[in-house]
Amino acid sequence: YDETRRQLNRLVDELQALLGAQYQATTEALKPDMIQRFLKSEQAVVRGVGARIIYDDAINGVTTPSPVVRQLLRGMIGDSDAKVRLEVARTIRATNDPEALAALLQQLVIEPQADVRVAIVQAVQSIADAGAIPILIERLNDPSDRVVEAVADALGAIGQTLRERDRATYE
Repeated sequence: YDETRRQLNRLVDELQALLGAQYQATTEALKPDMIQRFLKSEQAVVRGVGARIIYDDAINGVTTPSPVVRQLLRGMIGDSDAKVRLEVARTIRATNDPEALAALLQQLVIEPQADVRVAIVQAVQSIADAGAIPILIERLNDPSDRVVEAVADALGAIGQTLRERDRATYE
């Protein structure tokens, strides 16, 4: 079993590398269609690669996701695969999509995986919307210390952002 699991992990790693290389080798005109195909794939690993590519492009300042891609990502917040949910939350954090807030908060309440809950909280933090505060406060009772720590950080950062916005408004 362990050897089979290691082989599968190596296969997934190689597939991710191949899909990433294929995307990078594609002309700019064809990249939007390719990324949409990745995000709509029946295979979780391909959907995860699609989200990771968007994340990489966002943090490297290469491109901004199109409205269609942003909508696809929002729909993937509740994906059936935890790894995809994790990649999507990280990608939404990197692209700072305020329209994803409601879906993020909805998933946060039902998300079974602690690492995904942490990523969702971090995405919510990047949006910095006061409407998230009540749900974040509820997560201070999360069974995972990592989630509670992320929530505390998020509440502090959101509070600071809101104070700065208020200050700028009245100056």
